[in-house]
Amino acid sequence: MRPTIITTFLCCVLIINSYAQDIIFLKTGEEIKAKVKEVKDQEISYLKFENLEGPTYTILKSTILMIKYENGQKDIFSNDKPTANEIFFESSPSGNSLLSTKGNKYTYDKGVADAEIYYTGQNSGKGGTLITSLLLNGLIGLIPAVACSATTPKLHNLGVPNIEAYQNNPEYAKGYNTQAKKTKSKKVWKNWAIGTAISTVFIIITANAR
Repeated sequence: MRPTIITTFLCCVLIINSYAQDIIFLKTGEEIKAKVKEVKDQEISYLKFENLEGPTYTILKSTILMIKYENGQKDIFSNDKPTANEIFFESSPSGNSLLSTKGNKYTYDKGVADAEIYYTGQNSGKGGTLITSLLLNGLIGLIPAVACSATTPKLHNLGVPNIEAYQNNPEYAKGYNTQAKKTKSKKVWKNWAIGTAISTVFIIITANAR
């Protein structure tokens, strides 16, 4: 009985810890699950998360948008400093904001980076998914998990730092929405895994105690 409980508990820990990883966000939109070893001036070195005993890879920092570490800290490599070619807002005589024609600071990459910083997962459904999976079971918990992870967060939950830029720059909004949806999905499925793991351990312990 005891080995079964211990084995199940260890499996649950592995499920939960599978989310503890560094994520490298490339400017192409790709994500690399990794364990970052070193950040140098021009490049970073990392191990692939699914093969931590494997070879060390290197990648140029110029191709990286951001690194999100397992402890929640982030390194952002996109150039957010305004230049002469970046966008700015001017007020027209009527009081309406006009976009300049000097280029666009609010790009898709900028939207992705901002979503990683400002979107917190508020009202994402992760709490309901956790409770459902915990009190009922993982199978029932799939219902809110699938429903919540498939939808983009509503505008009032996005935490957009500059709503005017969001509304006037479709690519920036697209990048922000895409990353916010990914973040929301990860939070929902993480809570589903936690709730299901705890519920499974409880069921096994109860069954073995009879």
